[in-house]
Amino acid sequence: SSPIELTINYRAAAPQNVSLVVDGVSIAAGQTKEVCSLVNTTLTFNANCANGEIILYSVDGGEYSAGIPTGLLDNQFHNYRVRCRKAEATPSCVESESGLMRLKLVSIPPAPTVSLSATTSCDATASFSGQATCGMLRTIWYNATTNIALPTLPSTLPIQTTSYYARCQTDNGCVSEKSNVVTFTLAPTQVAPIITASQEIVCTGTTVTIAANCPAGSQTFWNTGVTAPSFQVAFSNVTKQSYFAKCIFDGGCQSAESIRKDIYWNAFVVTLINIGQSQSAIKTNNRNAWTNQFITPDNGPQLEQSTQQNPTIYYVENANKIAPRYWTINVETCNLGTNGSLTFDMQAVPEMGVIRSYNTHENNAPYFMYANREGWTELYAQNHPAYGFYQDNGAGGNVYDTGLPKGLYKLGIRYWDMKGWGSIYPATR
Repeated sequence: SSPIELTINYRAAAPQNVSLVVDGVSIAAGQTKEVCSLVNTTLTFNANCANGEIILYSVDGGEYSAGIPTGLLDNQFHNYRVRCRKAEATPSCVESESGLMRLKLVSIPPAPTVSLSATTSCDATASFSGQATCGMLRTIWYNATTNIALPTLPSTLPIQTTSYYARCQTDNGCVSEKSNVVTFTLAPTQVAPIITASQEIVCTGTTVTIAANCPAGSQTFWNTGVTAPSFQVAFSNVTKQSYFAKCIFDGGCQSAESIRKDIYWNAFVVTLINIGQSQSAIKTNNRNAWTNQFITPDNGPQLEQSTQQNPTIYYVENANKIAPRYWTINVETCNLGTNGSLTFDMQAVPEMGVIRSYNTHENNAPYFMYANREGWTELYAQNHPAYGFYQDNGAGGNVYDTGLPKGLYKLGIRYWDMKGWGSIYPATR
């Protein structure tokens, strides 16, 4: 018989575990998906072929080639398949292709521009809405602080200052980049303004500036009828004046009234000062140099209105009041002049210890409870050896070196229109 010739041709492997990945979305063989994209994008194909084989690609039934196709952003479905083939191009009698992977790249819409019907208001019943340039696409609003999508914008004014942005969404769920951020600022109509004054206790004839911090866009309305944010006022007689204000907004909304600010125009002004050390302390001859050592009340009325039933209160734990307390008192005699003299009569009733009296007489202006050398240059405390008080503590020291005690104080100040008169009675060293 004749010999039989058998030719065995190579057969490429069928690709296994086939998938297509685009922008992190995986499409397995036999699947169809739509993916949102801004541009034509690179496709990644996964497939297992036999050793020595490469992957070939086909788009929309076209010829297979080794070039990796690019995803087309044209809002059309495209069909992708792969095959395996020997790397050196050995022909195969059969080349099995993969299942179909169907992909549509959908254009992401551009970021919209948004605006609000109102960016500030004080009318809680006013309507509220937003506009976005999404056209026929769906508008999705977000809270710009939390980045949480909202079912819709509120139809009435937000109850607090809130910022928003929006995105446009296509029918197949693609969303745009976020828009500009817009903010609704709640006008603080219920917040009363804070009143400030350049000084609260002054000599008669001194000009004081009164101001309120009403927000921008509102008008300040004072109890005096003034409508400016601030104004100046002065009185030549002894008086106490109270000032308060409210803020008027567009649409007629009004804030609550402020707390009243009381300003005193006095015949003289009393200032307590902690000189900060035993006996005396020196600075430049300028009252302002001592400002940080002024002793301000912590509770109760101003010192000039203090009574035993309703005293001015100083907390010993607070600044300038911690023991040992080396204090002096300054009196500005205002229109009374500087040709006379002052008597200081102070009684200290300590919580512990002996009741003590501090009675002094001063001819020199400016007037301090204990004599001053040159204006504000050197201030003296109650234990100064020449101008203060001395009592032996039994150990060769001065009982007044411990500073002023904690307790209740009664202070009387009297102006004498001639120098030296106050030394007769009641003041003595």
